[in-house]
Amino acid sequence: MEIQGLLAERGDEMRVYVVAINTPPEYVWIHDRWPRLVRLKDK
Repeated sequence: MEIQGLLAERGDEMRVYVVAINTPPEYVWIHDRWPRLVRLKDK
């Protein structure tokens, strides 16, 4: 599994954007968003 995101570069600046989904109900007390996990594909 890995966190889905985007690495954006502009000039000397780099930013990482993490794709978020709704938090599972049992963890909503921790935070209102949850990083999206995707399964790695076999090569």
